[in-house]
Amino acid sequence: ASGALPLHCDDARRPPPQADAAQGLSGAEDSEVEDAYVKSQVHLLKPSSHNPKPTMVPPPIEGLSGHHLRHRVVLAVVGLPLRGQAFIAHRLKNYLDFFHGAQSELFNVNDYLGPNGDEELLEALRRHFEDASSHHGHKHAIIYTTNALQAADAKWSGHSKSRRRWMKKALEAELGAELHLVEIQVNEELEHNLMYVKSHHLAEEFGDADTLQSHLQSFRRRFVTIQEDGTEDYLQYIKVIDYNKKVVTNDMMQTFLGSRVARFLGNVHPYRHTVYLSRIGESEYVALNKIGGDSPLSA
Repeated sequence: ASGALPLHCDDARRPPPQADAAQGLSGAEDSEVEDAYVKSQVHLLKPSSHNPKPTMVPPPIEGLSGHHLRHRVVLAVVGLPLRGQAFIAHRLKNYLDFFHGAQSELFNVNDYLGPNGDEELLEALRRHFEDASSHHGHKHAIIYTTNALQAADAKWSGHSKSRRRWMKKALEAELGAELHLVEIQVNEELEHNLMYVKSHHLAEEFGDADTLQSHLQSFRRRFVTIQEDGTEDYLQYIKVIDYNKKVVTNDMMQTFLGSRVARFLGNVHPYRHTVYLSRIGESEYVALNKIGGDSPLSA
Protein backbone atom coordinates (compact mmCIF):
# COMPACT_ATOMS: atom_id res chain seq x y z
CA ALA A 1 0.00 0.00 0.00
CA SER A 2 1.15 3.55 -0.68
CA GLY A 3 1.01 4.45 3.01
CA ALA A 4 3.04 1.44 4.21
CA LEU A 5 5.93 2.26 6.51
CA PRO A 6 9.42 0.88 5.77
CA LEU A 7 10.74 -1.75 8.15
CA HIS A 8 13.95 0.17 8.77
CA CYS A 9 15.13 3.62 7.77
CA ASP A 10 17.04 2.22 4.79
CA ASP A 11 14.33 -0.21 3.66
CA ALA A 12 12.64 2.39 1.47
CA ARG A 13 15.28 1.66 -1.16
CA ARG A 14 14.55 -2.07 -1.13
CA PRO A 15 12.10 -3.74 -3.52
CA PRO A 16 8.79 -4.74 -1.90
CA PRO A 17 8.96 -8.20 -0.29
CA GLN A 18 5.88 -9.20 -2.26
CA ALA A 19 7.81 -8.78 -5.49
CA ASP A 20 10.72 -10.80 -4.09
CA ALA A 21 8.42 -13.66 -3.19
CA ALA A 22 6.59 -13.63 -6.50
CA GLN A 23 9.84 -13.82 -8.46
CA GLY A 24 11.56 -16.31 -6.15
CA LEU A 25 14.30 -15.44 -3.68
CA SER A 26 17.97 -16.03 -4.27
CA GLY A 27 21.37 -14.55 -3.58
CA ALA A 28 21.42 -10.96 -2.41
CA GLU A 29 17.62 -10.67 -2.52
CA ASP A 30 17.28 -13.63 -0.16
CA SER A 31 19.86 -12.06 2.15
CA GLU A 32 17.96 -8.77 2.22
CA VAL A 33 14.69 -10.50 3.10
CA GLU A 34 16.38 -12.48 5.88
CA ASP A 35 17.73 -9.22 7.28
CA ALA A 36 14.25 -7.69 7.36
CA TYR A 37 12.20 -10.67 8.45
CA VAL A 38 12.29 -13.12 11.32
CA LYS A 39 14.43 -15.92 9.92
CA SER A 40 12.01 -18.68 10.87
CA GLN A 41 9.24 -16.96 8.89
CA VAL A 42 11.06 -16.19 5.62
CA HIS A 43 9.86 -19.43 4.05
CA LEU A 44 6.28 -18.18 4.21
CA LEU A 45 7.05 -15.74 1.38
CA LYS A 46 8.61 -18.35 -0.89
CA PRO A 47 6.56 -20.39 -3.36
CA SER A 48 6.64 -24.12 -2.63
CA SER A 49 5.21 -27.31 -4.10
CA HIS A 50 2.30 -27.33 -1.63
CA ASN A 51 1.79 -23.55 -1.75
CA PRO A 52 2.92 -22.38 -5.21
CA LYS A 53 1.33 -18.93 -4.95
CA PRO A 54 1.61 -17.78 -1.34
CA THR A 55 -0.69 -15.00 -0.19
CA MET A 56 1.52 -11.93 -0.04
CA VAL A 57 1.02 -10.93 3.58
CA PRO A 58 4.41 -10.45 5.23
CA PRO A 59 5.15 -12.61 8.28
CA PRO A 60 5.22 -11.09 11.76
CA ILE A 61 8.31 -9.02 12.42
CA GLU A 62 9.48 -6.69 15.13
CA GLY A 63 9.24 -3.64 12.85
CA LEU A 64 5.49 -4.18 12.34
CA SER A 65 4.59 -5.39 15.82
CA GLY A 66 5.02 -2.16 17.75
CA HIS A 67 7.11 -1.15 20.71
CA HIS A 68 5.97 -4.11 22.83
CA LEU A 69 8.63 -6.35 21.29
CA ARG A 70 11.41 -3.90 22.07
CA HIS A 71 11.10 -4.41 25.82
CA ARG A 72 12.45 -7.34 27.79
CA VAL A 73 9.49 -9.30 29.10
CA VAL A 74 9.46 -12.45 31.24
CA LEU A 75 6.14 -14.31 31.35
CA ALA A 76 5.92 -16.64 34.35
CA VAL A 77 3.22 -19.35 34.30
CA VAL A 78 2.30 -20.28 37.89
CA GLY A 79 -0.39 -22.19 39.72
CA LEU A 80 -1.10 -25.35 41.66
CA PRO A 81 0.42 -28.61 40.36
CA LEU A 82 -1.28 -30.40 37.48
CA ARG A 83 -2.84 -27.27 36.02
CA GLY A 84 -1.17 -27.55 32.62
CA GLN A 85 1.59 -24.97 33.16
CA ALA A 86 3.96 -26.61 30.70
CA PHE A 87 1.26 -27.01 28.05
CA ILE A 88 0.17 -23.38 28.38
CA ALA A 89 3.79 -22.16 28.28
CA HIS A 90 4.55 -24.04 25.06
CA ARG A 91 1.36 -22.90 23.38
CA LEU A 92 2.09 -19.33 24.44
CA LYS A 93 5.59 -19.51 22.96
CA ASN A 94 4.25 -20.82 19.65
CA TYR A 95 1.67 -18.03 19.56
CA LEU A 96 4.14 -15.23 20.31
CA ASP A 97 6.74 -16.59 17.88
CA PHE A 98 4.45 -17.27 14.94
CA PHE A 99 1.95 -14.43 15.13
CA HIS A 100 4.12 -11.68 16.61
CA GLY A 101 7.70 -12.71 15.74
CA ALA A 102 8.66 -12.44 19.41
CA GLN A 103 11.60 -14.90 19.33
CA SER A 104 10.73 -16.10 22.83
CA GLU A 105 12.53 -18.80 24.81
CA LEU A 106 11.26 -21.34 27.35
CA PHE A 107 12.85 -21.85 30.77
CA ASN A 108 11.79 -24.82 32.89
CA VAL A 109 12.28 -24.11 36.60
CA ASN A 110 12.75 -27.85 37.19
CA ASP A 111 16.00 -27.66 35.21
CA TYR A 112 17.41 -25.20 37.75
CA LEU A 113 16.82 -26.84 41.12
CA GLY A 114 19.44 -27.17 43.84
CA PRO A 115 21.40 -24.82 46.14
CA ASN A 116 22.25 -22.32 43.37
CA GLY A 117 19.31 -22.97 41.09
CA ASP A 118 17.71 -19.53 41.45
CA GLU A 119 20.95 -17.75 40.55
CA GLU A 120 21.61 -20.14 37.66
CA LEU A 121 18.19 -19.43 36.14
CA LEU A 122 18.77 -15.69 36.51
CA GLU A 123 22.09 -16.03 34.67
CA ALA A 124 20.44 -18.14 31.96
CA LEU A 125 17.90 -15.35 31.45
CA ARG A 126 20.73 -12.81 31.30
CA ARG A 127 22.50 -14.80 28.56
CA HIS A 128 19.21 -15.11 26.70
CA PHE A 129 18.54 -11.37 26.68
CA GLU A 130 22.15 -10.36 25.99
CA ASP A 131 22.80 -12.90 23.23
CA ALA A 132 24.67 -10.90 20.61
CA SER A 133 24.43 -13.67 17.98
CA SER A 134 20.76 -12.92 17.33
CA HIS A 135 20.24 -10.22 14.71
CA HIS A 136 16.87 -9.23 16.14
CA GLY A 137 17.80 -9.79 19.78
CA HIS A 138 15.94 -11.92 22.31
CA LYS A 139 13.19 -9.95 24.00
CA HIS A 140 10.85 -12.48 25.59
CA ALA A 141 11.24 -15.39 27.98
CA ILE A 142 8.64 -17.78 29.41
CA ILE A 143 9.16 -19.46 32.80
CA TYR A 144 7.16 -22.54 33.77
CA THR A 145 7.37 -25.80 35.72
CA THR A 146 6.91 -29.37 34.54
CA ASN A 147 6.63 -30.56 38.15
CA ALA A 148 5.48 -27.86 40.57
CA LEU A 149 5.79 -30.28 43.48
CA GLN A 150 9.54 -30.65 42.95
CA ALA A 151 10.01 -26.93 42.29
CA ALA A 152 8.17 -25.82 45.44
CA ASP A 153 11.34 -24.47 47.11
CA ALA A 154 12.50 -22.47 44.08
CA LYS A 155 11.94 -18.72 44.19
CA TRP A 156 11.00 -18.81 40.51
CA SER A 157 8.00 -21.04 41.29
CA GLY A 158 6.08 -17.87 42.20
CA HIS A 159 3.72 -19.68 44.56
CA SER A 160 3.87 -17.06 47.32
CA LYS A 161 3.71 -13.27 47.61
CA SER A 162 7.34 -13.05 48.75
CA ARG A 163 8.55 -15.13 45.79
CA ARG A 164 6.62 -13.04 43.29
CA ARG A 165 8.00 -9.86 44.85
CA TRP A 166 11.54 -11.30 44.60
CA MET A 167 11.02 -12.27 40.95
CA LYS A 168 9.87 -8.78 40.00
CA LYS A 169 12.74 -7.05 41.83
CA ALA A 170 15.39 -9.43 40.49
CA LEU A 171 14.26 -9.06 36.88
CA GLU A 172 14.03 -5.28 37.05
CA ALA A 173 17.29 -4.73 38.93
CA GLU A 174 19.45 -7.36 37.21
CA LEU A 175 18.03 -7.53 33.69
CA GLY A 176 15.86 -4.46 33.21
CA ALA A 177 13.00 -6.81 32.34
CA GLU A 178 9.28 -6.66 33.07
CA LEU A 179 7.51 -9.52 34.86
CA HIS A 180 4.12 -10.66 33.57
CA LEU A 181 2.47 -13.39 35.62
CA VAL A 182 0.01 -15.95 34.28
CA GLU A 183 -1.77 -17.88 37.02
CA ILE A 184 -3.89 -20.90 36.12
CA GLN A 185 -6.78 -21.67 38.44
CA VAL A 186 -9.12 -24.66 38.22
CA ASN A 187 -12.35 -24.58 40.22
CA GLU A 188 -14.17 -27.43 38.50
CA GLU A 189 -11.78 -30.07 39.80
CA LEU A 190 -13.96 -33.11 39.16
CA GLU A 191 -14.03 -32.46 35.42
CA HIS A 192 -10.34 -31.51 35.46
CA ASN A 193 -9.35 -34.72 37.26
CA LEU A 194 -11.25 -36.84 34.77
CA MET A 195 -10.00 -35.05 31.65
CA TYR A 196 -6.41 -34.20 32.64
CA VAL A 197 -5.02 -35.40 35.97
CA LYS A 198 -5.69 -39.13 35.51
CA SER A 199 -3.70 -39.23 32.27
CA HIS A 200 -0.84 -37.01 33.51
CA HIS A 201 2.62 -38.53 33.92
CA LEU A 202 2.70 -37.53 37.60
CA ALA A 203 -0.31 -39.77 38.26
CA GLU A 204 1.68 -42.71 36.93
CA GLU A 205 4.80 -41.77 38.92
CA PHE A 206 2.95 -41.67 42.25
CA GLY A 207 1.20 -44.93 41.49
CA ASP A 208 -2.12 -44.32 43.23
CA ALA A 209 -4.49 -41.38 43.44
CA ASP A 210 -4.43 -41.15 47.25
CA THR A 211 -0.66 -40.57 47.41
CA LEU A 212 -0.82 -37.97 44.68
CA GLN A 213 -3.73 -36.15 46.32
CA SER A 214 -1.82 -36.11 49.63
CA HIS A 215 1.11 -34.32 47.96
CA LEU A 216 -1.23 -31.93 46.19
CA GLN A 217 -2.97 -30.99 49.45
CA SER A 218 0.41 -30.37 51.10
CA PHE A 219 1.40 -28.01 48.27
CA ARG A 220 -2.00 -26.33 48.36
CA ARG A 221 -1.40 -25.29 51.97
CA ARG A 222 1.80 -23.50 50.88
CA PHE A 223 0.41 -21.93 47.74
CA VAL A 224 -0.85 -18.34 47.84
CA THR A 225 -2.88 -17.20 44.85
CA ILE A 226 -2.21 -13.74 43.42
CA GLN A 227 -4.10 -11.43 45.73
CA GLU A 228 -6.87 -9.19 44.42
CA ASP A 229 -7.19 -7.18 47.66
CA GLY A 230 -4.79 -4.48 46.49
CA THR A 231 -1.62 -5.90 48.07
CA GLU A 232 -0.33 -7.19 44.72
CA ASP A 233 -1.72 -4.55 42.40
CA TYR A 234 1.88 -3.54 41.65
CA LEU A 235 2.16 -6.75 39.62
CA GLN A 236 1.11 -7.23 36.01
CA TYR A 237 -0.81 -10.47 35.84
CA ILE A 238 -3.45 -12.55 34.10
CA LYS A 239 -5.55 -15.11 35.94
CA VAL A 240 -6.94 -17.86 33.73
CA ILE A 241 -9.83 -19.48 35.63
CA ASP A 242 -11.09 -22.84 34.38
CA TYR A 243 -9.07 -22.13 31.23
CA ASN A 244 -11.33 -20.62 28.58
CA LYS A 245 -14.19 -19.76 30.94
CA LYS A 246 -12.89 -16.67 32.73
CA VAL A 247 -9.88 -14.34 32.47
CA VAL A 248 -8.96 -11.69 35.07
CA THR A 249 -6.26 -9.14 34.29
CA ASN A 250 -4.41 -6.46 36.21
CA ASP A 251 -2.38 -3.71 34.53
CA MET A 252 -2.16 -5.73 31.30
CA MET A 253 -4.88 -4.64 28.91
CA GLN A 254 -3.42 -1.19 28.18
CA THR A 255 -0.49 -2.86 26.41
CA PHE A 256 -0.60 -4.56 23.02
CA LEU A 257 1.19 -7.65 24.30
CA GLY A 258 -0.96 -7.99 27.41
CA SER A 259 -4.23 -7.70 25.50
CA ARG A 260 -3.14 -10.24 22.87
CA VAL A 261 -1.91 -12.73 25.47
CA ALA A 262 -5.12 -12.40 27.48
CA ARG A 263 -7.23 -13.01 24.38
CA PHE A 264 -5.15 -16.00 23.37
CA LEU A 265 -5.15 -17.60 26.83
CA GLY A 266 -8.92 -17.23 26.99
CA ASN A 267 -9.14 -19.76 24.16
CA VAL A 268 -6.64 -22.38 25.34
CA HIS A 269 -7.09 -25.51 27.46
CA PRO A 270 -5.02 -28.69 27.93
CA TYR A 271 -7.81 -31.21 27.33
CA ARG A 272 -7.87 -33.62 24.44
CA HIS A 273 -10.58 -32.85 21.95
CA THR A 274 -11.54 -33.63 18.37
CA VAL A 275 -11.87 -30.93 15.74
CA TYR A 276 -13.77 -31.59 12.52
CA LEU A 277 -12.92 -29.48 9.48
CA SER A 278 -15.29 -29.25 6.55
CA ARG A 279 -14.80 -27.45 3.24
CA ILE A 280 -17.78 -26.52 1.14
CA GLY A 281 -17.49 -24.92 -2.27
CA GLU A 282 -14.53 -23.54 -4.17
CA SER A 283 -13.09 -20.10 -3.40
CA GLU A 284 -11.30 -17.86 -5.89
CA TYR A 285 -7.99 -18.49 -4.09
CA VAL A 286 -8.46 -22.27 -4.31
CA ALA A 287 -9.01 -21.96 -8.04
CA LEU A 288 -5.66 -20.12 -8.22
CA ASN A 289 -3.89 -22.69 -5.98
CA LYS A 290 -3.44 -20.07 -3.27
CA ILE A 291 -3.58 -21.03 0.41
CA GLY A 292 -4.99 -18.71 3.04
CA GLY A 293 -6.87 -15.46 2.75
CA ASP A 294 -10.63 -14.88 2.78
CA SER A 295 -11.67 -14.73 -0.86
CA PRO A 296 -15.28 -15.11 -2.12
CA LEU A 297 -16.57 -18.26 -3.80
CA SER A 298 -15.54 -18.79 -7.39
CA ALA A 299 -19.12 -19.23 -8.57
